[in-house]
Amino acid sequence: MIQNAKSLTSLLFFCIGRMLAIGPIKDNKRHHHCAIQLLLSLDQPFSIQIENADWQETKAALIDSHVPHQVKNLAGLQVSLSIVPERTRGKNLQTHILKGAPIRYLDHLDLSIYRTKFQQCFDRRYNCPQAFRIVEEMIDDITEVKGYQGPIDDRIQSAVIWIQQNLSTPISASELARRVYLSEDRFLHLFKEQFGLPLRQYIRYQRLMTATTEFLRGKSLTAAAYEAGFADSAHFTRTFVEMNGLKPSDLARYKDTFQFCLCSSYCDACSQLRRNFIK
Repeated sequence: MIQNAKSLTSLLFFCIGRMLAIGPIKDNKRHHHCAIQLLLSLDQPFSIQIENADWQETKAALIDSHVPHQVKNLAGLQVSLSIVPERTRGKNLQTHILKGAPIRYLDHLDLSIYRTKFQQCFDRRYNCPQAFRIVEEMIDDITEVKGYQGPIDDRIQSAVIWIQQNLSTPISASELARRVYLSEDRFLHLFKEQFGLPLRQYIRYQRLMTATTEFLRGKSLTAAAYEAGFADSAHFTRTFVEMNGLKPSDLARYKDTFQFCLCSSYCDACSQLRRNFIK
């Protein structure tokens, strides 16, 4: 399997405020993004460097948001997880693992069970919720903090569906709270508690997901941006670069080497939420 890794199609999963790549991943130039990044080799070590530091060989590393870094000597299969720090599990990684450091090397952790699970995810072509379930289990394990485990309130689910149906228009917290018969403060607290993401950031990343989906389906950057509620294609592009460290148009370069998997909004808002796949 590993010897033929270069000939295999990698998996690239997009979800709200998260991106997961599994498979052969190329070396990259120095870059940074707003997301926290976890790099995990499924077999051979790689080398990583941040500013004002020497190259470090490792099989697992966690890089904080906005930290310029470069990775080389990538071989075999790799896992690359990007998660925005606004998400509950993103904050847990910063608080319990990074602890103020720009990078932490995780070679002291026994991650063998997750290497096996990600290998199975790659071999069996898991779907989006299955892949992110592995991510959530791993983060909860290494941080020793559980994400929200309770049921998702029907009012919050109703608000999420309304958001998706109205992304192209301005959306306010007061309007959403009114529609689900809650005070604005109570609605915002409940939303963040159950989604692990503030409402404003959720809407931002939902727009990013929707625009990316429409763009990958063949629409122009401008049409995809307007449909998702961005002011223009430049706004969409800036948001995408901030999150992922690359442009939407760069995805075209990976169409032959990556299998794109985008979590559908309605699926996320309903059945998957009740199984805690989104937290």
